[in-house]
Amino acid sequence: MTARPVPLFDLGAQHAEIKEEVAEAVARVMAEQNFVRGSEVEGFEKLIAEHTGAGYAVACGSGTDALLLSLMAQGIGPGDRVVCPAFSFFSSASVIKRLGAEIIFADVDPQTLCIGPKQVESALGCNDSVSALIAVHLFGATAAPIDALVDLSRKNGLALVEDAAQAIDARDDSGGRAGIRGDYGCLSFYPTKNLGAYGDGGMIFTQDPDRADRLRRLRDHGEGPAGHHPLLGINSRLDGIQAAILSVKLRHLSRWTQARRSHAALYDQCFDDLGGGVGSGSFEALDLPLRRPLSPAPPALHVYHHYVVRVAAEHRDPLRAHLGRYQIGTGLYYPVPLHLQPSLAGRTAPPALPVSEAAAQECLALPVHPSLCSEQIHFVVDAIRRYFEG
Repeated sequence: MTARPVPLFDLGAQHAEIKEEVAEAVARVMAEQNFVRGSEVEGFEKLIAEHTGAGYAVACGSGTDALLLSLMAQGIGPGDRVVCPAFSFFSSASVIKRLGAEIIFADVDPQTLCIGPKQVESALGCNDSVSALIAVHLFGATAAPIDALVDLSRKNGLALVEDAAQAIDARDDSGGRAGIRGDYGCLSFYPTKNLGAYGDGGMIFTQDPDRADRLRRLRDHGEGPAGHHPLLGINSRLDGIQAAILSVKLRHLSRWTQARRSHAALYDQCFDDLGGGVGSGSFEALDLPLRRPLSPAPPALHVYHHYVVRVAAEHRDPLRAHLGRYQIGTGLYYPVPLHLQPSLAGRTAPPALPVSEAAAQECLALPVHPSLCSEQIHFVVDAIRRYFEG
């Protein structure tokens, strides 16, 4: 047993690994005094485009802005409707409302908790004049076979925006990489992300040069030639220091992702040994009344931004409190589904979306960051066992 706290994230341990590289990168920016746009940002855009296979990468100020700018580039506004999963982070839907468009909430797949073709078709069947789809690759897994979402979007004349904020390097059942197959793909570099900045930042991928040019203008007040603003844009620019740090961290991303996957595999083994279940379903017949996330077979690749288990709603918050007494960090992603958020309310009563509503009451994220050791994982699992044994 370990008496050491097990935090949900450990950015300090990660920084200790790379602090000399980071210091050198920051010193370079200071020497060049190139703080906004410039060579560091352009260099990072090139690096991450090569890393992911994206045609074009356009850096911006945050993952939220990446989504917002994608919809702006597509011309989304009043009179448009955009399909969005009800189980996701707030900004997946708030950007739609901010532009004056109508949010069409869709439920999620009970196994993956991501939106899939079935859920999209259900939402489209009840609504006409839909202009776009935001598909969220949640917790580090892909939303569905991405080609199926691409085909469905093209068939229905929708722009496909992939929210890959939590899923850099994730792959679907065909080996397709998240974030580069839709019309737009969005990343967040919030500090706790798999590839996180020392502040905030975001990135938009596209394969279309005209879309890339429009995104670059929109992120910089819609500016064209100096002093001329043919578009009404926003101020959303990744700064040079963050770009330099992210360029350093990108070199380590594959190793950190493999560590996350190894930790998840150990959790899987431990929970399976205790008689837990997988995915969704009843908890009653399980020796350990807990369901772990699906672990997809190759070529699919889950990158485990979060390792999220499900327990019966009446146990979720007491279990979290119990783990807190052992100094084990946990997270609630997400306790209120988006269609029930008052600030996102539409003109009519929210639809009943039972999978999203159940997930909001059952999901609990456990530590899975790269700096964990196997002893800590066994400590977490043992604390969970102790809770259920009473």
